[in-house]
Amino acid sequence: MRRFLVFVVLLALVAGVAYTVGHRTRSTPTTTTLATTTSTTSTTLATTTTTSVATPCTSDAVTVALSLTGGGTGTSTFQLAFQNTGASPCSLLGTSKLQLRDANGVAMPTITVPSTSGFADPKANLPARLVRVDVGGKAFEDASYPSIPSGAQRTCAVAASIDVLMPRTLTSVSVPAVINPCGGGLIRLSPIFS
Repeated sequence: MRRFLVFVVLLALVAGVAYTVGHRTRSTPTTTTLATTTSTTSTTLATTTTTSVATPCTSDAVTVALSLTGGGTGTSTFQLAFQNTGASPCSLLGTSKLQLRDANGVAMPTITVPSTSGFADPKANLPARLVRVDVGGKAFEDASYPSIPSGAQRTCAVAASIDVLMPRTLTSVSVPAVINPCGGGLIRLSPIFS
């Protein structure tokens, strides 16, 4: 009987020690893993936020060039290229506004319509998004306009330059351009893309 009691006591002690050791082994790695994961996530978020922010582009830090890109029957197209010539990255968002001017610099009728369809470059057909332009880098904007008179219109006035108003800052850059948008100076513009 005495041996049986000693055996039961020993068995209870062994079971208690095994439970305690097993319990400690399981809880320690879980705490360490959670702390490591939380720390890594915080560091990654902070790094991403600080590297992607750039101030809006202004006309004193950007040059704009226009290149004719063709078109189809009754439609002509061109592309605006925005190049960052400043000392730090900047960003563009949305669609610029245009003002046509004649050879004497007089403002001509201009209708700018934002659009996300019908452009040759697939990126021009996407919704507007923030575009970061690094120093020396470029962003683009596609445009199309009717080039054949319609209705009572017999000819379409020829523009000699375009004032490009940058989105968000509305600072202006003048670009030489010989184009003749019909429809009262109607120009469809894509969102700026890279």
